[in-house]
Amino acid sequence: MKDQINNEDFQNGSVSISEDVVSTITNIALNEIEGIAKVSTGLTGGITEKLGMKNLTKGISTIIEDGFVKIEADIAIEYGNNIKEVSLKAQKSIKENIETMTEMTVDKIDINVVEVVFPKDNKKDIIEK
Repeated sequence: MKDQINNEDFQNGSVSISEDVVSTITNIALNEIEGIAKVSTGLTGGITEKLGMKNLTKGISTIIEDGFVKIEADIAIEYGNNIKEVSLKAQKSIKENIETMTEMTVDKIDINVVEVVFPKDNKKDIIEK
């Protein structure tokens, strides 16, 4: 689905932004937040990553209606971080990035923490305790 930036007609045509573009902006914003290990891609996303293919929209659902954006993102948090604090930072970053780049209004951002990732060095110590 595509949605126009606004209802204005431009002199040389129109401009539309796909939901995949907004999802990609969301993914990049999430990867800049300290405490987020990754955007969770589920089983099929994990398989495609192992094959060397990256899809920056996996784990992110975007709906654009009438210039308003709704986002749902599944993320993995690094062990030891405050989930609420990291999630609030993620929401703020997503909103700022999308609104700055697209001039659309972000109406809702749902962050689903679906996984906790342990640091590779400390994983054995944490599990054995």
